Amino acid sequence: MKLKKMLMVLALGIFACSVLSAAGLRFGMTGAVKQKVKELDKKVREKKVAAAAITVSGTAAAGAPIIGTVTLKDRATPFKTKTVTIAADGKYSVDVTGLTAPFMLRADGTAGGRSCSLYSAAASADVNGTINITPLTDLIVANIARQVAANYFDSGNFSSVSASELNAAENTLQE
Repeated sequence: MKLKKMLMVLALGIFACSVLSAAGLRFGMTGAVKQKVKELDKKVREKKVAAAAITVSGTAAAGAPIIGTVTLKDRATPFKTKTVTIAADGKYSVDVTGLTAPFMLRADGTAGGRSCSLYSAAASADVNGTINITPLTDLIVANIARQVAANYFDSGNFSSVSASELNAAENTLQE
């Protein structure tokens, strides 16, 4: 009887050790797998962020490239702005990830030795396209707004700007 009891305790002990060992091994593997999944998920998210970056870019010029900055303002309340430096050839690019279209743009600087501030606009359909900032775009914005482009930019009240409205205003000026 004593021997049976001892064998039973020994069998239970071996069984308990086996269960604990298997559980420990399983949890260890799950932890390693979880860590690998987290690493892969992080890599995928980083690639998605890089691939999902959206921009507004173009050339700022007034007879010559504008040397200075472009400030982009979104329609969010409160509005957000981003300012970038214009390259020597007049090209600029603004990452608008996380901002809300439509956007107003202002180029401040010098062109041909003269100070200037010119305006342009971009609707959501224009994102990742070319949005130039020129005297013509300044006039388009002023015509759409029915006020001086600078005042329209400052007001922040441009949430209704659409691609069709911008195209119509441009076509009217080119007729």
